[in-house]
Amino acid sequence: MEHAQRPPPDTPQPAEGPPVLIGADIDARALVDEIKADVQRKAEQGLYPSDLLIELRASSDPVLAAALDVRDAAGFSTVVPVTRPIRASLRYVAPGVVLFKRLTSKGLSWYTKWMVEQTHHFATSTAAATSAIAERLAQHDEELARSREGQQALERRVESLEARLADLGPNQQAHRL
Repeated sequence: MEHAQRPPPDTPQPAEGPPVLIGADIDARALVDEIKADVQRKAEQGLYPSDLLIELRASSDPVLAAALDVRDAAGFSTVVPVTRPIRASLRYVAPGVVLFKRLTSKGLSWYTKWMVEQTHHFATSTAAATSAIAERLAQHDEELARSREGQQALERRVESLEARLADLGPNQQAHRL
């Protein structure tokens, strides 16, 4: 299954076009930005349940969405639903057929239950591992964003120092060095 690729965080955003106006004199982009800022503020204050925030993050993070899908699919039931009771319609053969069907059902349910329990254990372990991987990936993304911010701050500092150095004359540069 192919997921839509998100642009890397350092990709320049496309230039914004004219404001989108809806109804009266409302700028839709400004309204969306205001709502996003309000949601961010409330999230930082802890006003939203953590499950909701995870679901919101998953809508834009394919790894987290896959981890949540694995977690949701990991639960199994050892109870096999029976759609109709075990019975036979033939009068003389019925007791033997019913007994055979019940014994077969009990024997298979024991074996099936054992297999489902093993599959359930594997699925829950897989879900836990996938969630841990998604959390680790999110931590790395946050660290990368902080590193990029630090790098940009250093680049701005170097540019300002180069500009100050350029403003100094050649004699003053030699004296400063």
